[in-house]
Amino acid sequence: MNFSSSLFLLYFLPAFLLVYFLLGSRFRNVFTLGASAIFFFWGAPSFTFLLIVSILIDYYLSGAMHAASGKPRKTLLVFLLLLNLSMLLYFKYTGFFIVQFNMMMGWLGLPRMPLLNVILPLGISFITFQKMSYLIDVYRGTTQPAEKLRDYALFIFFFPKLLAGPIVRYKEFAPRIAERKEFSGFEERLTGFFRFSLGLAKKVMIANVLGGYADEIFATETFLLNTKTAWLGAIAYSFQIYFDFSAYSDMAIGLARMIGFNIKENFNNPYISVGITEFWKRWHITLGTWLRDYLFLPVAYALSRRMPENKYLGLKTDKWLYIFASLITMLLCGFWHGAGWTFILWGLYHGVFMSVERLFLTKLMKKAGRVIAVFFTFFVVTLGWVIFRADSLTHAVEIYSLMFSLNFQVVDFLITPQLIVLLIVSTVFSFWALAPGIEKWQMKIYTGIRTTNGLIAITVSAFILFIMGLSQVTASGFNPFIYFRF
Repeated sequence: MNFSSSLFLLYFLPAFLLVYFLLGSRFRNVFTLGASAIFFFWGAPSFTFLLIVSILIDYYLSGAMHAASGKPRKTLLVFLLLLNLSMLLYFKYTGFFIVQFNMMMGWLGLPRMPLLNVILPLGISFITFQKMSYLIDVYRGTTQPAEKLRDYALFIFFFPKLLAGPIVRYKEFAPRIAERKEFSGFEERLTGFFRFSLGLAKKVMIANVLGGYADEIFATETFLLNTKTAWLGAIAYSFQIYFDFSAYSDMAIGLARMIGFNIKENFNNPYISVGITEFWKRWHITLGTWLRDYLFLPVAYALSRRMPENKYLGLKTDKWLYIFASLITMLLCGFWHGAGWTFILWGLYHGVFMSVERLFLTKLMKKAGRVIAVFFTFFVVTLGWVIFRADSLTHAVEIYSLMFSLNFQVVDFLITPQLIVLLIVSTVFSFWALAPGIEKWQMKIYTGIRTTNGLIAITVSAFILFIMGLSQVTASGFNPFIYFRF
């Protein structure tokens, strides 16, 4: 079920909110868990029962792990992590590994394996990361195991963040399960509804429409394109994925807020970043912090024990540690996004730029000034999105060749007034936080308005945006979020 589908907007959400607010507070967690399970079952029925079994195993064995010490404690952690990772590897990467294996068999002239028809369950990458963070935190002793099975099940199944994040930690979520009066006021619900409606409008009025143009260009044979259309496709996709993911984050946080859950921000004007390192602190914030805490820092720490303080090829040990840890982290980040070489290279591409920034690029950009640094970062990110969006590495190379070939032959692609308007609107709203005070103003709206005039303004705005968004959904039909397939 998609947040921007008629089924969700016209039936599931109204029915859920109506029953939720009619129920007493003691029944709301159970009801939310049941509704979340139905929400997930609707999109991934065959995986639901496997997920329930894995939740049972996580819950009982994490309790045993918490009570254990020494080697048994570590053994339980390794077992639970392997169990969860094996599900991710099977459902998401089996096809990829078989294709690579068959390629090698083809080179050697040996028989190939048959491909398996494995259906990718919705949200499995996000679910796995949340389960892993819970298990590692319990092992480290930074969070207590869930007191009740239903609490842990609600943490995993909670439908506002189930399919595409934000990636929530249990220690942040658990206090809201026990008590959420602080975030259950009328103002909080209105703010949540406004945030949800804003996300819906971004999705259906900007991201989906730009996606149509980007899809058309990326689906066209490259010999029928020229330099201008190749750049149009790259820029249209850059803005499509920006507003698509921004929209999902707004809708997820808004939904949670309507029922008293205060979920962390996941998106903060990433196109005003002055470098790739900052970009990852603004784009998919919860994924960035997850990778930092559970991958980058452990890798850097493990490497530091094997590299004595010294200089290697003129660079100090700490810089080599940063480079190695960044490359490994971003390579796996790319692989997490998708089972394909395009995603792996996209992650590595970001890791290389993060390393170069550490070596000299950040200092260079500081001297150049913020506007040039922001423009350069957007340029780098847009080039990266080409690999991310392309069907294959060959396709990406062909698009890059066109972008820099200065080929302006006439092609059959109409640049419509709608596309021009959308690109202008997208540019303004992607970069407007460069203006002083905009970020602070955004956070004030997102975190709750207390004045009467402010509440009236966001209520009216929310209903207008919701009606416009719903009209567009019923007219255009189903169009899933890009991050749903990860």
